Amino acid sequence: MARHIYQGSSEDQNGTIIPSATISVFLAGTATAASIYTASAGGSPVNSVTSDSNGAFSFYVDDTDYISSQLFKITLTKTGFSSQTFDDIDIIEHSSIIQDTSGNLGIGGVTPVSALTLPQEDDAITPTLSFGDGDTGFYENADDSITFSSLGVARLHLTTDGFQANSATGPRIRNLATTSTTPVFCPNKADTDTGIGSAAADQLSLIAGGSEAFRVDSNGLYNSTTNAAYISSSASTSSVPAFTFNGDTDTGISRSGTNELGFVAGGGLKAFLTSDGYFITRAGSSGGWASVQGVLLTDSLSTTSTTGTAEEVLDSTNIDANTLDQNNRGVRITAWGTTAANANSKTVKIRFGSTTLNGTVICTGTTTTASESWYVEAEVYRDGSSTQRSVSKGQIGTTNLAVLIDTTLAETDTAQILVEVTGTTPTASGDMTITGFKLEFLEAG
Repeated sequence: MARHIYQGSSEDQNGTIIPSATISVFLAGTATAASIYTASAGGSPVNSVTSDSNGAFSFYVDDTDYISSQLFKITLTKTGFSSQTFDDIDIIEHSSIIQDTSGNLGIGGVTPVSALTLPQEDDAITPTLSFGDGDTGFYENADDSITFSSLGVARLHLTTDGFQANSATGPRIRNLATTSTTPVFCPNKADTDTGIGSAAADQLSLIAGGSEAFRVDSNGLYNSTTNAAYISSSASTSSVPAFTFNGDTDTGISRSGTNELGFVAGGGLKAFLTSDGYFITRAGSSGGWASVQGVLLTDSLSTTSTTGTAEEVLDSTNIDANTLDQNNRGVRITAWGTTAANANSKTVKIRFGSTTLNGTVICTGTTTTASESWYVEAEVYRDGSSTQRSVSKGQIGTTNLAVLIDTTLAETDTAQILVEVTGTTPTASGDMTITGFKLEFLEAG
């Protein structure tokens, strides 16, 4: 930015003028020749000059060639005279502060062009404006480019293009108008079409390859394309999905309860997935629930044996209110187990409705055979408002049970309906054991 003059005179130790002496310039403390100039306008650099007839000499040092703290060594030589060496000479910094007539200051020998002008120095180790131990600060590494360095290493650059990291793949903040496809925040400064932009006020655009992949606003995260993915920022409830679709935000996946995922359509919860792995669907428009056909609504694999000689409940469950809210919708009740190793009488029943041990028997079987496996099954279908019909079958050992068809039932389907599997062992307790019980929903078909 400036050339600094150094003037002197060649004399011997007695003060006698030595004309035509050679004045050689080196970097301080070394034999490395320095670049100097014979005129303030510059030109080609030289390493030495010659004193005139009066012993006077002068040369210039360009502060773009060296940092302001660089010191120099000067050697005077001429045949017939002993050479003289002067080391650690400050040529640049001795004129480092320049004040013009307006009071503007130039530091580092630069001509001031504003209230305070600093030199351009591409030096991260000793930045022009430094702090503390001197290796952290700011400097102009190139025209129109300010660099921040720390620990003597360039970290960040501020240019007319924006703000960016020194690393080749570091982030960049671009100095331009953003759009939904033009990012201003780029995680990789070399990949300027990928990052964060904005389509409008209060919106952020996530951009990849120059295309808007997702948009963020106060409503959530979504793709601006109709029917594309949409993540709502609102709290999810059983009927308010968090994961939905642009243009159809009342349909999607919600949190229907603790450890449950809900499936919502048109603002209504239609199904949910439990932590047990059951997929439960709405069995009717009035609010009942049931499993998808073939998937368990109730599942029990506990082992229970009779404890007395009278009829007693081995396992039971309730069908939720409004599960059977349409004709031909139904449930399948299945149970299985074993008998003891004796020939006593043993009876198994499926009861439907009413109260404990008072429901209608829709499936039954009796055996006196020892050590048998048994299985009973009944299907109940709605055929009118609070009226049902059932059909059943079963097997004890190798003997098929009598099929009970068209048993007429009249349980209120807008309330819970009790289902029980019972055992009767009149001779001895423990003669009958249940090992499995399940209830399935049967959609009208």
